[in-house]
Formats: sequence, C-alpha cells, structure tokens
Amino acid sequence: MLPLPSAIHIRPSGALLTTVYLWGLHLSHSDTLREREPTFLSRAVQHTSNALSGSHPQQFLHALQAEILLAYYFFGKGRFLEGKYHSSAAASLAVSGGLNKIRSAGDSSSTASFVDNRSVALPPPRDAVEEGERINGFWTALVLDKCWSVALGSPSNFTDDNVLGTRIDTPWPLDGSAYEQVRLFLLDWSDNYMMLICLARQGLLQPGVLSSATVQKFMSGTLNLQEERFSTHAIHAQAALLFERATNIAAQWRTGKFKP
Repeated sequence: MLPLPSAIHIRPSGALLTTVYLWGLHLSHSDTLREREPTFLSRAVQHTSNALSGSHPQQFLHALQAEILLAYYFFGKGRFLEGKYHSSAAASLAVSGGLNKIRSAGDSSSTASFVDNRSVALPPPRDAVEEGERINGFWTALVLDKCWSVALGSPSNFTDDNVLGTRIDTPWPLDGSAYEQVRLFLLDWSDNYMMLICLARQGLLQPGVLSSATVQKFMSGTLNLQEERFSTHAIHAQAALLFERATNIAAQWRTGKFKP
C-alpha cells in the first residue's frame, strides 16, 4: 500500500481495505495467513459498520462494495443470516443513494419520500469511470440480492415499483473499460514543425443518454434483445432477474395460483 493519506479518492477506505484483506486471507493457501482470518473478519465488520461516518471522498461507494464482499464471504461460509444482513445492507445503500436512478429519464419529484432528497443524494460523479463504478455497483448488489433471495426463500430488497419511487432506471452495466475516456497524444512532424495531436475516444455510455424502466422493459419483453449489445455483467443481471421470476412462477404453479 502506497504511503498516501487515508482521505484521498485513490486510496481504499478502511472498510473496503480490510474486507479485501479478509478475502485475500480467505483465498490464501497459507495456513499461517488463514489463521488470521477471524481477526481480519472482526476488523472488516467493524470498519464496514462505520463506513459512512468517515471523511473519505468515496466512502459511499466503498461501503457498498465492502457490504457486497462481506455478504459473499458469509454466504460462502454457510453463515446465511449474516450474509443476508450484509446483502440487505448493500441493497439499502444502493437504493437510498439513488443508484437505481442513474441517468433516469423519469421525474424524480414524483418519488414518494418523507426525507428531503438532498440529504441522501450523492454528488455528481467526477468522470465517466466513477459513474460506471456506481452503475456496476448497483447491478452487482441487485444480482447478489436476487440470487440469494431465491436461495433462501426470502423477499427481494429491490421492489422496482413506480409508486414507491424504487423503479430501476439505471442503464444496463458495461464492462469496466467501456466507461473509460481515452486520450492518445501523437507527435506529427510536418513542414519542419512538430504538432501535438490529441485523439479522444469517448466511453460507450455517451453523455446525455437517459434511461427509464430498465428492468420493466426487459421483463415485459419490450426490450429489443437482437439490436442491443449487452456486456457480460448485464447478461449476468438479466439471468438473475429471470431466475427470480422463474422461481416465483414455479411456486405459484405448485400452489395453483399461477395465471398465464
């Protein structure tokens, strides 16, 4: 770890850092390192519980990532109650932070809420990469929630409801590098002059493009799957949504409540 101040955006927050260390120990083949796993688990849980009380500029996103990693850790250990706790915490963060409304074409003023939206709104992302991290973070939390809600037979924390203001408008996720805006600088010698040429490549998520009812369009069959190009991350999210829907239909069929 570079000797950098703890409150700059390129350094992981304490919550994310200790959780990544925990996973590193968990995946290690060294018995000596794995003996320290309980210690780092305690630290990761403690830091994550206080993740939003610090001053790190990326504390919200890092808290979300830490909750997701902890949920998968506990599920992998067969500690389902603790896994569900952290999975629910990740879903709560995603929705309360408005990550379901990224690039929304809807009217945010119609959202049903007793809390001033300014108290939970995140600042605008610094660049396309940070926006992409928020988008991918949201869908990662949704996949975690949908799959394990089915496995545990519990309700999903993502309601996708127009009236409640929880409708998912966030565009489908892209692979990480697809959000990057790349600038290439070339030196061109012509007529005895040296000229610096900048070639810019815009990320695949173009500025100004808005989205609405992302999941509802997919589940209702109104999304043109042949014309759209989906990332692996997006296909994973769609599979999780279909997994939940198929499970619910099967449950209704067994009870005789299914109506085509």
